[in-house]
Amino acid sequence: MSDLTTVRSDVMDVATFIQCLLSLEKAETSLKFDGWKGINAEQKTFLHWCRQFGKGMPQLKGMQSLASKNWKDLNTFLEEQRCPPRFTYFSPTYSIGAATVLRLLVKWAGGMAKVCPLQARDGNSYPGFIIPRAGARISVTKSGHLARLATESGDYLYLSLPKSEVDLPTGLDLVSTAIKLTAGDWNPDCDHAGVHLPKVDLAVQPDTKFLLGMSNGVWAVTQTFQDAAFRMNEHGAAGRVSSGMTTTRGGPLKPLPLLVFDRPFLGWLTQADLPELPLLVFSAGYECWREPAGSLEDL
Repeated sequence: MSDLTTVRSDVMDVATFIQCLLSLEKAETSLKFDGWKGINAEQKTFLHWCRQFGKGMPQLKGMQSLASKNWKDLNTFLEEQRCPPRFTYFSPTYSIGAATVLRLLVKWAGGMAKVCPLQARDGNSYPGFIIPRAGARISVTKSGHLARLATESGDYLYLSLPKSEVDLPTGLDLVSTAIKLTAGDWNPDCDHAGVHLPKVDLAVQPDTKFLLGMSNGVWAVTQTFQDAAFRMNEHGAAGRVSSGMTTTRGGPLKPLPLLVFDRPFLGWLTQADLPELPLLVFSAGYECWREPAGSLEDL
């Protein structure tokens, strides 16, 4: 049995999250787009892409975004876009959220493709179609093959076929791989007459927790989500991504844990005029853990 049986579909779109940050900046002056700092490697990578692609966001087609201090308004916006309303309650006093929806639709440049079932490596036959070489430019890459499918609008759909199913990236690595392959050198493949593709109907809620806790010193990201859908058939391809983000002034998603003094401990006092000298150094064992018998002033 092929390793494909263990592979699960995944999605990650950073453009909609970048637009969320841009919308938040417009709605709240202290949410500067270039003021965010990452607390983990994934956030730092994401913020690098924000700097790289942020100025180009107005050029994207099919994107709508809303920032609001009312979580219900954001859910209404998502519902109007036929997207799941995923925002949970947040205080309008301390929080503000943004939602972005991106819709993509392309039709194959050569018109309707030839329908033809596809026999997969897992032993099953799936609905499929064929795009001839005229509409599919193919390149040989280090990891396998890359196909660039032409569309009526001049946009492209890139499809990467790795040498092994286990080489498929996940999460943020999906975006890193796509950026590298899109910008990489093109090594024409002359051994294929076109591409034979399966029809696809994909819906995923990817894990976006890596963005939680990202902060600009005043605001912190406290909720994130993404819903993505993609369809592909003999006519073309369509995609829809909805992403949401809530930021809270001065607060992470979860309260920081307390340092619990749950075992005997050491202590001492110091005075401001001679702070380097410890006074009344003590260790407090369990036998003295009790309610004081009198007031502090009576001691």
